[in-house]
Amino acid sequence: MKSIKMLARVINLEISAQELKEVLAEAGAEARVESYTEGTYIFEQNEQARTELYIILEGFVELIISDELGVNKSIDYRYPGDFLGEEAFSSFSERQTYNNFALAVEDVSCFVLTKKSLKLLIKKEHKFVEYLLNSLIDWEDSCYQALLRREDYQGDQQETIKIYPFRKKIFEVMNFPVETCARTTHIWEVAQAMQKRNISSVVVAENDKPVGIITEKEIVHQLIAQKKDFNKVLAEEIMSTEVITVPKNAFFYQALYSMVKHQLKHVVVVEREVIVGIVTIRDLAQTRNTGLVTTVNEIESQRSISELNKARQKVDQVLKALVVEKASTKEICQLITEFNDRLTRRVIELCENEMKQEGYGLAPVDYCFLQMGSAGRKEQFVRTDQDNAIIFADDEEKEEEIREYFRILGEKIVDKLVKCGFEECDGGVMVNNHYWRNSFAEWVEIMEKWLAKLDNIRIRSLSIFLDFRAIYGDLYLAKELKNKLLKYFQKNARITHNIGKYALQNKLPLGLFGRLITKNSEEHKGEINLKLGGCVQMVDCVRAFSLLEGIIKTSTFERLEALAKESIISNDDKDKFINAYEQLLGLRIRDGLNKLELGEEVDNHINPQQLNKEDYRALKDSLGAVDELMKLTGHAFNVFT
Repeated sequence: MKSIKMLARVINLEISAQELKEVLAEAGAEARVESYTEGTYIFEQNEQARTELYIILEGFVELIISDELGVNKSIDYRYPGDFLGEEAFSSFSERQTYNNFALAVEDVSCFVLTKKSLKLLIKKEHKFVEYLLNSLIDWEDSCYQALLRREDYQGDQQETIKIYPFRKKIFEVMNFPVETCARTTHIWEVAQAMQKRNISSVVVAENDKPVGIITEKEIVHQLIAQKKDFNKVLAEEIMSTEVITVPKNAFFYQALYSMVKHQLKHVVVVEREVIVGIVTIRDLAQTRNTGLVTTVNEIESQRSISELNKARQKVDQVLKALVVEKASTKEICQLITEFNDRLTRRVIELCENEMKQEGYGLAPVDYCFLQMGSAGRKEQFVRTDQDNAIIFADDEEKEEEIREYFRILGEKIVDKLVKCGFEECDGGVMVNNHYWRNSFAEWVEIMEKWLAKLDNIRIRSLSIFLDFRAIYGDLYLAKELKNKLLKYFQKNARITHNIGKYALQNKLPLGLFGRLITKNSEEHKGEINLKLGGCVQMVDCVRAFSLLEGIIKTSTFERLEALAKESIISNDDKDKFINAYEQLLGLRIRDGLNKLELGEEVDNHINPQQLNKEDYRALKDSLGAVDELMKLTGHAFNVFT
């Protein structure tokens, strides 16, 4: 019965385990569970294929191809919920052999379904048919991905990043066992261990759980630079308590994302909070090549805008690799946003250095740089226009000096971001425009003016600003301003009604019975603007609900998660809306990349008739979900259209 429950879970069947058991019982002994120990083959290349399908319940399987010279190449990986023995689908009519080895990397448990069992499940359970079809599509894609993984992108190796295994599990690349020490270990013992094992870090542990980490950096800075007695210092005195952990089954991209976000070079791998491994940025680099990972370091180390622009161009290659390896839209946006944030921070640092060199000195007061729009929502993918602002601390005595300093700094930042490929905003929403760089008190005053008379122009400005996210400087300024802003919304029904009304002013390209309505204009005849016809409505509606509930997050995905957590929307609706937004963004990403490759403008327009059946259906379903959200918004904010 346990294996039946696991089967129902991994393939997400809606029927109960008991019902599934009864269906399988009709197949008799032809449906069974098989176990394989670590290091054994489930089947071998060129072995006669059995008319059986293997659904992985537990464990991890590596698919390997042996070439004519006997050289083994890893081509794919399978996890719980995936199946093996795809040849079974053609083996019903003719004899086949397996195309590869299936190696149990760790102990594996599989549910084995024979021809009779498969036919019975297909006949009795429609969800199983859906599972098979989706799995076959994924399998077909994985064959293509496996071919791509064996070949690098064509072109100049100095300018091209190779396809990266973003979907690879982190335990495949982690180092173990991990060198650990106690809080009270003398630092000379830690240094000896690092030298003996030729490693760059030691994890400080309590009850096998990480509480700190000591790297070469800590030893150099804390001991040598501060001239401490090497023989008397304990591990807890110099360890860094900023230990970032990822679970054993995390994907490659998640570890990389953590390193990029927190600017660290070590991530501890855990299983149920217990240390099982460690990953360094060097490990990630050596997984295939250093192209992707060194992009992070290159951004930080560049001392000129021209060199920084070259590093930025590699981010475009990262985006291509993410799309090729079928990373989710959410994953793509997270990672690309982190790269762009880091690049922007480096631009600001270079501008600050210029200010010092030109005699303006350090910033005269605390200040904070804000990203807004898609960058503020962490939903960037292809290069976008700038949307940014500055908050600086109040100081009436130095007002003239402060304004002049930030005028010059703002102009430098915008100019250098343009040189790095981020075009100026057509609406002038940038820090070289005095309207978007103000003191804290001035921003409060501006917000109060916006809220006092909410016409469409002011609501548009407010909507742009509402998604602000601080990425550099004195972040407390942004936090205080955000909290103040949210209080206005929670106290004033008129304001929230107008924000809800604004969210519903853009119509979806949907007609009767869900028919897609395309443009008749000569330039975009037969096309739909996915940004204005789906994505904007999703963003605006979710923002309206979030403001009403005092949710400070800016990402549409994170806002939806928070709304479900507060029971404002159901979990089913949350999943539906997240999936819809991912589908719409995914279509925009692929279309944008195609147009960049062709040297065309990225304009968010697509022709639905040029989509395959799957994407066409996904587009209609996604717009239908957005339509449901808009109706929900109209009801919640008393807006009737």
